[in-house]
Amino acid sequence: MLLNMVEYRSKELIFSLVLTGILILISFIFVNSYRKVRRYESLAIFVLLLLATIPFNVVVCHIYYRYFLMLDGVFWILIRPVITIMIYLMLLSAEELIFGIIGRKIWKRQRDFFE
Repeated sequence: MLLNMVEYRSKELIFSLVLTGILILISFIFVNSYRKVRRYESLAIFVLLLLATIPFNVVVCHIYYRYFLMLDGVFWILIRPVITIMIYLMLLSAEELIFGIIGRKIWKRQRDFFE
């Protein structure tokens, strides 16, 4: 059933994935070229990717929300938004961890955030 939802939304999913990839690439290029974020590249990547990954995360959460619409009952009506927000936050956390590690590999010399 969930696979049918993904196939139904495949154009939106591919478009949001491509858009998010372009925004991530632009974020890395911006952080690399902007002088004011020298030695704080990890923090800048964290903030910019928070915004850059919104299109993909919203489409994925919409797919799961539509899947949860098929479930009946008062419990599912109340819990549906909570589960969708949890899925969004889990996706965001995983993406931030992955790109934070990539950012640390690219820019090895970083200052501590709390100097």
